[in-house]
Amino acid sequence: MNKISAKRLHWVDVVKGILMLMVIWGHSDNQALSAGINDYVVTNLCWIEHTWTPYFMCAFFVITGYCSNFNKPFYPYVISKIKSLIIPAISIGILSKLMFEGGGVEVIRIIPHTLIFGPVWFLAALFIACIIYYYVNKHLTNYWLKYITLVSLIIIGLSLYLYVPCSIGIWHLPHALMLTPFLEVGSYFKTHNNIFKRSTISISVLVYVATLFLILLLTDFAKIGIFRKITITWITLLPCYACSIAGTVLIINIGKLLDKSYILEYVGKNSIIFYLLNYPLLKLYFEVYHTMFGINEILSIAGFVTVFVATNITIAIIAKILNIRYVSYLLGKF
Repeated sequence: MNKISAKRLHWVDVVKGILMLMVIWGHSDNQALSAGINDYVVTNLCWIEHTWTPYFMCAFFVITGYCSNFNKPFYPYVISKIKSLIIPAISIGILSKLMFEGGGVEVIRIIPHTLIFGPVWFLAALFIACIIYYYVNKHLTNYWLKYITLVSLIIIGLSLYLYVPCSIGIWHLPHALMLTPFLEVGSYFKTHNNIFKRSTISISVLVYVATLFLILLLTDFAKIGIFRKITITWITLLPCYACSIAGTVLIINIGKLLDKSYILEYVGKNSIIFYLLNYPLLKLYFEVYHTMFGINEILSIAGFVTVFVATNITIAIIAKILNIRYVSYLLGKF
């Protein structure tokens, strides 16, 4: 293991924390609707996520590629991914059902459903992408062959999503294929760490703004990117990937400039817990504070901030409990 990955880097958790808050912000609109709140103020506030959807999920894969050791023997490598991705998805999924839906038959179905069809899309795609990239990185030593393969994965992934929609149910295979190249980007950044310097901020901002503006024009200001739905088309494929890389470089540079932040690092270190629990908690708090919406803009903004903060504080408390010795087994920490 190289020196970069030998110790936990503060900026990595800061970046993951920022990205996770972006995820929760973006989920707010749908969960408000699920709670029966149709407020244009909430919709407008959530529209801000259009400025980061091209890159925010891709950036998680870049960070994973940066921090992962792809030189491990295959068996320990797979076990580490099962412990860090699949076990938390199952255990926290069961916990979520018990806490917010009272249990029932859905709890019993979580384990077999996860093993057959995969966990929530992000963790399923990340797990499969890590396995695919392990083989690509280990066996394709020729750089040209390696990069041709990675580009081919993007094309195959988008083709599957557009023309074979049933493939989504197989561990979100199209997502995994399209996101695998970002593990290579992260791995590249690890060996070319000098790319992260202040002079690259202006370049990444310029490329990001230009490609984002182009994407918004091509899509009539629609939300574009790879998330639960892949909204990329053949026309927007190249600008979206360019925007993803530029946005990731930008957010990493921001994380490096901040370097340390207790709150963001805490969210980043517990990003899987925040990811798995934000949906039910957002809906819960929108239901609790529903009287603050639909009256006037100021009260709606206050309600949105209240829900957002309450959701994150609650998850932070749950994360603290889950990280207690023995209880942390639920997170695959054993």
